[in-house]
Amino acid sequence: MASGKAFMYETIYNDLLEGIRNGTYPAGSRLPSEKELAGQYGVSRITSKKALELLAERGMISRMPGRGSFVLETAVKQTARYSTPQIPETNGQTQEIRQTGRTIGVILDSFDSDYVANYLRSMERECSRRGINMLLKCTYGSIEAENQAIKSCIEIGAQGLIIMCAQNETYNTTIVKLALDKFPVVLIDRKMQGLSIPCIATDNHRASRELTEMLIERGHKQLVFVTHASMGTSSIKDRYEGFVEGIMEDAGINGCVLEIPDYNPTPGNSPIGEASYDEEGFKKLLLEHKEYTGYLCIEAKLCYLLRKAMKETGVTGEIVSFDGTGDMEHEKVIAYVRQDERAMGVMAVDILEKIVRGESISEDICVPYRVIKLNDI
Repeated sequence: MASGKAFMYETIYNDLLEGIRNGTYPAGSRLPSEKELAGQYGVSRITSKKALELLAERGMISRMPGRGSFVLETAVKQTARYSTPQIPETNGQTQEIRQTGRTIGVILDSFDSDYVANYLRSMERECSRRGINMLLKCTYGSIEAENQAIKSCIEIGAQGLIIMCAQNETYNTTIVKLALDKFPVVLIDRKMQGLSIPCIATDNHRASRELTEMLIERGHKQLVFVTHASMGTSSIKDRYEGFVEGIMEDAGINGCVLEIPDYNPTPGNSPIGEASYDEEGFKKLLLEHKEYTGYLCIEAKLCYLLRKAMKETGVTGEIVSFDGTGDMEHEKVIAYVRQDERAMGVMAVDILEKIVRGESISEDICVPYRVIKLNDI
């Protein structure tokens, strides 16, 4: 071991690691603070901080701003099973190690849609640019899987989380607890009303009203809001309210909700995200409402299912949709909302890093969108 003061962080690191191994610091226990270690070893806080950051980077502890550094259960198991890992040296000099000590967890409900893939791509690139380690978990729409993903990320050492909540009408109590404990969390796409957790999202209310008004301007008097069962999800609720507000402007406009029966956009037993639904039941509903001619779909997958059902039943009408892509060019699709997923992903990482550093951010952030008309493609 180098004896110079310049390498004292190695001594602190190895002493703490030995304490974890021999039970001095059991799982869940709090390590001495940067200030306490600096006083104990007669070094600066920069040196003690460096030792703690290295422990965090190697998955031994979780550093929680304002609360301290806590030993992870996985670290205890690892040090009990293997010999104590030492910081390597080369010819008397410490090997240079990159020590950002920053790890975040990204928890999404699916990977199968283009807009989620764009979120993921932008967040990964931004994390790489900032030197942040990114843990990735997928819940496939399951609250239980979401709880496990949160627990796993924190145990591994994530200092903050970016979460796209599973679509559900009730709040996940684990996320509520994170908010109450002031653990750094940023939501993406779907907010939790009443909690001081910032959410990066599109102005779904305004975008939905714009699509609705477009259908009305094209002469449609009977409009349909095409959705699935997760009406309690904030983004879908906002889109529905925008739809209602749009049709309320004209007394001669009628609107209804068409819910695709037994629809599951991301079945938990299907890693590839194949949607399942009652196809015959959906066609029956469509025929029962064939007097309606203007359709607003809450997402692209529903748009594709609607087009298929219309073709097979002979029902006619025009469609607008959220989350479309260029391949939606079709005679019945007149426009779609293009969200700026890249900007949303970058912003989510930026806001989370600020919260981890101790900044107080609780307000939601709306990212601009574009309505793409067919002749704009």
